[in-house]
Amino acid sequence: MCFSVTGLTLNHPTWFGGVHETTERFEGTVDRAWVDREDGTPDWLRLA
Repeated sequence: MCFSVTGLTLNHPTWFGGVHETTERFEGTVDRAWVDREDGTPDWLRLA
C-alpha cells in the first residue's frame, strides 16, 4: 500500500498541489580525490 501511494505522489504531483517546478542552484568545491581517482572515474557516491 505504501509503495502505491508513493508512486502516485511522485508520478502525478499536480494531483496533490504540485503545480510548479522549483530549481535551486548551489556552488562550492569538492575534494579533488573524489574526482581524480586512479581508475579515471569520479566517485559518484561521494559527489552525490
